[in-house]
Amino acid sequence: MGLLRNLLVLSALLALSACETAPTGPVRKNMQVVMNECDQGQSFDSYVYCVKSTYQSQGTMPNSSAVRAFYANLDAVNEAFLNKTITQVQAKKLTYDAYMSTVHADNVRNQAASDAAFMNSLAVMQRQQQIQLQQQQQQQIKTPIQTNCYRNGSYTNCTSY
Repeated sequence: MGLLRNLLVLSALLALSACETAPTGPVRKNMQVVMNECDQGQSFDSYVYCVKSTYQSQGTMPNSSAVRAFYANLDAVNEAFLNKTITQVQAKKLTYDAYMSTVHADNVRNQAASDAAFMNSLAVMQRQQQIQLQQQQQQQIKTPIQTNCYRNGSYTNCTSY
């Protein structure tokens, strides 16, 4: 019963912490959404400009190290495209590969860390419940094991120890 209650409380707290109050600015977008929105069939250099400028102004974490690494890869791919050493299709593939190895990999690591923290919280709660149960069992063991009663007139008085 206690574990279920604790799980419900923890779930509610996590849900509330993930919620935002009324947004005060524009809705933030993740990189994958920005990349999809910018992919409108234009030239690759226009696509690069769209991704970088849109994510910088509307992205969820525009200054993270993973995003900066992605931008560096994107610039290198764009330079190769502009120098005509790769085709637009190759540039798009290299862009996707760069996204997977930087931003996506960082997202996966962050999600794994979040999952680990959640599992650790559950383990702590379970351990606390085990300790409580042990304490309750020890209390029961310490209950009086001998009771002496005596009568004084119409009253009975008992003492346990």
